[in-house]
Amino acid sequence: MSRRTKIAGVLLILLVQLACHSGSKKSSDGKAQSASELPVMKFDSLSADFGEVKEGEKVVLFYTFENVGGDNLVIYEALPSCGCTTPKYDDSPVKPGEKRTVEVVFDSEGWSGLQQKSITFKTNGLPDYTTITLTGTVN
Repeated sequence: MSRRTKIAGVLLILLVQLACHSGSKKSSDGKAQSASELPVMKFDSLSADFGEVKEGEKVVLFYTFENVGGDNLVIYEALPSCGCTTPKYDDSPVKPGEKRTVEVVFDSEGWSGLQQKSITFKTNGLPDYTTITLTGTVN
């Protein structure tokens, strides 16, 4: 089998999986929901630049998001790209139209140069995953 055929096969599988996951999901009571009824986590900004800090400093950033969907948003987990980045948030359901703030602490101990870190939130919303990033330089 040629490399081109293998790549085409993998792409076809990915497209089928995407098609199967789009459209509707089930709510917490088991009923199917259309895309317009699902919760949506919308951040004011998906990225922040903390500028320059001295190695060893802790940087604290705040990211505000709103549930712009039609059902309660539940954050199942927040996955940082490394142990140096810690998200703090209220994990109770976020009602439609409600805003919340996520506090992110980056510990620059042991890091130097340009840094880019991320936190990916797994939710019951559309899309399932939302990623925020922070960048800056550690001197």
